[in-house]
Amino acid sequence: MYSVNSTPTLLRTSDSGPPSDPTLNIIAVIRLPALQYLSVAGYFPSSPLSWVSGWDLPELRFLSVRSTRGEEAYLPEALDRFGGKLTNLYLGGPFALYSLQEIATQCPQLVHLEFDWTESFMPFSCPPKLRKVVFHNTAWLMHWLHSHFVKQIRQIHQHHLVEWSSLEVIQDMSVTSGGGGRRKVQWWPKEDLMSVQGVGIRVIDCEEWDLRVENVECVAPIPGGAAIW
Repeated sequence: MYSVNSTPTLLRTSDSGPPSDPTLNIIAVIRLPALQYLSVAGYFPSSPLSWVSGWDLPELRFLSVRSTRGEEAYLPEALDRFGGKLTNLYLGGPFALYSLQEIATQCPQLVHLEFDWTESFMPFSCPPKLRKVVFHNTAWLMHWLHSHFVKQIRQIHQHHLVEWSSLEVIQDMSVTSGGGGRRKVQWWPKEDLMSVQGVGIRVIDCEEWDLRVENVECVAPIPGGAAIW
């Protein structure tokens, strides 16, 4: 379902996909010159982004995409079309592999990136103005997904001066420290946490408390390698 008016700044759309009747499919001709906030949600077999793939949204700043029970394959195409002025991007659910590989060039104005860490996301490069990254679901990473997460964290601190110099905060929403960091965290490698913090990037939990090295107890192995401590 969707509704539009002449100059909306906020729009939500949620359904199983575009209308099957061509006489009802007006999506391709929709132009919303003042729209800045867009939230789309959908589920397999349709793509939530297929609803808006033909829209003209020259002022879009905030995009939220929630995909369930299926892989959202239209994200790279959507970012090619809408990413130029995006400042905030929120992604929930499974996406096609390598969906964020071109985000650094597709979203040059992006300052906030938030997503569920799933098998969809391989390590990606940093958009030039990105200041905050928010991870969800890291507590449920399987071993091979954990290796992707570690590679991403290592890429951030190893290439901080070149690619990630704008990044200020990493927030892990799977960590709840209860105000004092008492809970053990088993998916953050200690050395990598220290390295990220050492270059001036804050790592915080869902309550915005700093993640402490003494609360990290990472013993998850990387496939083909030794355990990370």
